[in-house]
Order: sequence, then C-alpha cells, then structure tokens
Amino acid sequence: MMKGLTGQGPYIPPLLCGSFAGVVVVVVMLGLMAVTVAARAALRRETLEG
Repeated sequence: MMKGLTGQGPYIPPLLCGSFAGVVVVVVMLGLMAVTVAARAALRRETLEG
C-alpha cells in the first residue's frame, strides 16, 4: 500500500526496529523460561506407585 501511494517502500527507523527486536527476544525468552520451569516442576514430582 505504501509503495502504491508514494512509489517508495515503507521506512522503518533503525532504532525502532532494534527496540522491537529486543521486545520480541524478551517475550520469547520469558515464554521459554515459563515452559521450562513448569516442565521441570512436573517432572520433579514423585509418582504414585500403587
């Protein structure tokens, strides 16, 4: 759409792109840590042997 209106591709400032990438990295790391901690806690529990 931007190219059709102005004839140029969209401009994204490098600082904005860098901060966006930082946010994405932090979100991915928090998600992986949450899954890992939950899995380790589940695996650490003793099983019921009956």
